[in-house]
Amino acid sequence: MGAGNHVKLRLRRPNRDWDFYPFDQVLDTMLHKLCYNAYGPHKSSFYKLWDELRKVYFHYFR
Repeated sequence: MGAGNHVKLRLRRPNRDWDFYPFDQVLDTMLHKLCYNAYGPHKSSFYKLWDELRKVYFHYFR
């Protein structure tokens, strides 16, 4: 949506308003989408940044 101006995440499973996706899955999807802002397509630099962001999350918040 406009080169990273908006990132939309689905929190609930389709057609099941009472059933949320697991937090870690939503967070990992968000980190993945944010990597597009820095590197665009999936290349080694994209995956390297995604791995770094995951490590930071697990270090500080798990």
